[in-house]
Amino acid sequence: MKSLRILLFLTLTITLGCREDQRPVTELIAQLPPGTSALVKINNPQQLQSELKSNKLIQLGLGDGIPQKIEVLLRGLSFLEIHGEQLLALTITGRDSLAYLYMARQAPDSIDLSSVKNKSIETITSGSHTFKKYEAEDLLFFTTQDRGTFKMSNSIALLKQNVETEGPGVSETLRTLYETANPGKSANIFLNLDPEISLFQNTSFKAQGADLAYFSDWIALDAEITSHGLRLNGVGIMPDSTNTLVPLFRNTGTLATRTPDIAPENSLAMVSYIFRNIKVFDKNLVVVQDSTAADKSVFETVEELGIVYMEGSKAVMLHTYGPQDLNELLGTIGGTAENSMGSEIFALQENDILTEAFSPLLENFKPGFYTVLENTFVFARDRSTIQDIIASFTRKATYRNSPGYQTVRTSLADESNILLIASQQGLEILSEDGFRIPSPMLSLNTGKEDYIFAMQVIAENNFFHTTLLAQQEQGVGVADNTWKKTKYSLQSKALTAPQFVTNHRSGKKEVVIQDEAFRLYLIDPNKGILWTKQLDGPIQGEIHQVDLYKNGRLQLAFTTDHQFIILDRNGKEVAPFTFSYPGGNLNPLAVFDYNRNRNYRFVVTQGETVKMYNSKGKIVKGFTYTKAESPVLQAPKHFRISGKDYLVFLLENGQLKILNRVGKTRVPVKRKIDFSDNEVFVYRNNFAVTEKNGNLVLIDGNGKISQRNLNLPADHGWAARENILTYTNENLIQIGGKEIPLDYGVYTKPRIFRFGKQNFIALADLQSRQVFLMDDQGNYIPGFPVYGNTVPDMADWDNNGRPDLVTIEEDLDVTIFSQG
Repeated sequence: MKSLRILLFLTLTITLGCREDQRPVTELIAQLPPGTSALVKINNPQQLQSELKSNKLIQLGLGDGIPQKIEVLLRGLSFLEIHGEQLLALTITGRDSLAYLYMARQAPDSIDLSSVKNKSIETITSGSHTFKKYEAEDLLFFTTQDRGTFKMSNSIALLKQNVETEGPGVSETLRTLYETANPGKSANIFLNLDPEISLFQNTSFKAQGADLAYFSDWIALDAEITSHGLRLNGVGIMPDSTNTLVPLFRNTGTLATRTPDIAPENSLAMVSYIFRNIKVFDKNLVVVQDSTAADKSVFETVEELGIVYMEGSKAVMLHTYGPQDLNELLGTIGGTAENSMGSEIFALQENDILTEAFSPLLENFKPGFYTVLENTFVFARDRSTIQDIIASFTRKATYRNSPGYQTVRTSLADESNILLIASQQGLEILSEDGFRIPSPMLSLNTGKEDYIFAMQVIAENNFFHTTLLAQQEQGVGVADNTWKKTKYSLQSKALTAPQFVTNHRSGKKEVVIQDEAFRLYLIDPNKGILWTKQLDGPIQGEIHQVDLYKNGRLQLAFTTDHQFIILDRNGKEVAPFTFSYPGGNLNPLAVFDYNRNRNYRFVVTQGETVKMYNSKGKIVKGFTYTKAESPVLQAPKHFRISGKDYLVFLLENGQLKILNRVGKTRVPVKRKIDFSDNEVFVYRNNFAVTEKNGNLVLIDGNGKISQRNLNLPADHGWAARENILTYTNENLIQIGGKEIPLDYGVYTKPRIFRFGKQNFIALADLQSRQVFLMDDQGNYIPGFPVYGNTVPDMADWDNNGRPDLVTIEEDLDVTIFSQG
């Protein structure tokens, strides 16, 4: 049936207009063969062929190598010089076979095959009728004269049946549509939507075990063809049948859709059912379902049912003009609420409340969680889908602003009853979900990845309008705004923030993280969890990668509360490392590589004790600073400024020790500092720290001290890199000279990441569970904030030149946000 769908797709590029004052002749239409699936009224064959060749989407279909039959058919017609009324009837004759019957009021003077090298003509007599058989290379067709009509077909059986028997008559619907066709168009198309003989299978969808057709038995379409798009405007007679969908919306009124205002920007498909008056919809639904109306009093304020498809998840939205009654109903089956980015998420007991109220529009959906955003109830099976929608809504990254929606919106009416918009991937997801798409155009499934497809239906009293649209997406660089999520679940809650490390075999990045059971994980973003390693306690600070043997193979070095450990790529301990320290309370490990020659110095600090090891696990005897004047507060740092090495220790008694490689004082710092809970950085070639009272303290290479009062609270966070300075102050973050307001929350310390010439500043709000990402000018990176509850790490994990981000969702889920 794939070839049939593409044949139909090509046939759909013809047009219908409305001229109520014209009454075209009906003799040809009366001779239609039984079971006609589609009827094409050809007004200008040359113009039609030109339009077919000009459209890029059609050429994509031709490029599949499947629609040879339509090309042959058009070449066959090109041998004819015929004017006046011409009809082309298409009929299914087998599983993958299509027969056509071409009819014209005026017979051609001749059939010119002079340009064909290999050809033959044969006369066939059957009863009182004479037929001619034409073979011209790969072209085969038959012709005859019957009842003053010239007829041509690729099937002798169909042709004989047509001339020997009377036709089945013309339905009143088809007759009405045919007689109002506009002869000024290159051609007009009339589709038979009876599922038994339709050229495409997706003319209906399953509802309570039965097929429910979308439209009526026949529909006529008017096309607008451009080089990058195809827009089909249709009109149909509103059927009285109880097995069609459109009558559900008779007299319900239209509205502008609100689903794009809530759906995430990266949605792959959305389907919207709109009814200004839901009571009228319910009355129509009783007729269709032939049953007693369900009590929908709590849904009286619902104006739209939206279904949104994202990668791996689906959400249902009820847009209302007053949420009170529905809130009360959900309260009877809802659980406790949790806050996410300022919105409440409620758990739900297992229920069929939505499918019972909105069948057949919604089937097989059991919501587990919901939230309310601007009088819109958003339901999903899992909590993370709700969190993603809240996150995108909070940062105004909604579907209405997406390139896909912007591509099609101007070609659609402002208000409707049914609206479907989808990417090619979205169409595939809709199909997998059992949604049978009501358009042959939308059923094409290869080579259309950069197209956006849409369907819109507006129901009137006795007829309906429909628009079918395929448009090449106009947005450029959309991948920069789209972050793909990959999740892996831990066995227990995360204890440390996830961190990217390098796979020395592939050159790509992997993730290390520890859970609250002290298990260390190595996770490949493509393959999942590679191994876990049970440790004796929590990892302190950062995990470092080292190349102990200078052979390109990397190891993981870190401290726990009691141990200094180095593991190989497979999670095995590297001898002689794994050193234990009675009493514990180790600081994070410091790793120095002075000349970047992999002659490592590992510094372990415990209280006042300082131990420096070499790559063989031996104490470095030449390092003299083995006993600090006071307990060391954090991992010491190594900086190289103007060719000199500086080792910096922060001590509990307020001393800032700046030493050389052997542990002797290189820069004397004469005053004590009331250190905040932040690291020491180098900012504009000065050593920089902050105090609990909000002072920024700068020490130059000679020990000269200067300070600036930043008016920061004691629990502030800050970071610096080269000439970039950033810090948080309650609900503000300062980046350079720009102050960016944030919602009130509990924020992590900011981190600065550098990729090429671009700097990123990242932080997280632990209260609302949002991860923020900005550039060094204070501008939000498109797609952020996202849901997460740890300060992220960033790296180009797949070596595609774009930075990726890893954080934690839902305590157990390691989530990698990667750019396509």
